[in-house]
Amino acid sequence: MAPTKYGKYLFKAPIRTTRMGPPLPSLNFRAAEYGVEASWILVPVFKPIIMHEIPLKHDFPQFLCILGSNPRNLAEFDAEIEMSLGEEGEKHTITSPTIIYISPGLVHCPLHYKRVGKPVFHLDIFFAPEYVFTEVPRGKTKKTSGTKYAKHYIKADIKVQREGESPSLHFSAAEYEVKAGWAVVPVVKPGTMVLKPHSHDFHQFISVIGSDPKNIGDFDAEIEICLGEEQEKHVINSPSLLHLPSGLVHGSGGYSKVTKPYLWFDIYFSPEYVKTDLRK
Repeated sequence: MAPTKYGKYLFKAPIRTTRMGPPLPSLNFRAAEYGVEASWILVPVFKPIIMHEIPLKHDFPQFLCILGSNPRNLAEFDAEIEMSLGEEGEKHTITSPTIIYISPGLVHCPLHYKRVGKPVFHLDIFFAPEYVFTEVPRGKTKKTSGTKYAKHYIKADIKVQREGESPSLHFSAAEYEVKAGWAVVPVVKPGTMVLKPHSHDFHQFISVIGSDPKNIGDFDAEIEICLGEEQEKHVINSPSLLHLPSGLVHGSGGYSKVTKPYLWFDIYFSPEYVKTDLRK
């Protein structure tokens, strides 16, 4: 991109091969250098695998979002995943889109993708500058009713938010004492985002990546983003990440070309999304 006043806020999406799951391109980003204690990883899962086989715990909140990979319906799900929580190793089986809340100090794992009939997206968001954990030695399993930790499994709220759009995930972590919320929105056709230029007093990060779970770097679309009070225009035509710091005016001209569906992943660091429209 040519040097511009606001171009520094828009950069190449950090897509790289991860050790979590098969060696496939995954989104992996740490926001610590931008003044936000959080990181996120989006990993496609195609086949059975055990992630984090040894139980562990850490002193920060974490959310695991497990979603379908069909860009026209993220709720389409054909997999069986087993997750263990607590020192008791209480096991729960996931067979539909789910968000797992891992509170500070909660022992968790193994996380076992036992069956993967259709690919799924594994989105891991944790609220710390880096992932520091303590492994928990395996001990004698204590008996539980099987529901002691059921409250940590949240049905993913996947539904059509606006007419003409594909079902998308929207989630607020405020009730878990985490000042953040996020959305995963599949875009399958050209359209217009009805967003007037506005600003807010919190950080926001927007990632746009391909929706093909075999290669999220495969991107064929054009998105117009306007930044600053001048509404300096930028066109996104490759996997990108946009950082919107507190106070930066921004808006969108929409997406004029969508040859291949893509995912719009938006995370903001506030209990709720409150904005101030730009007045001219």
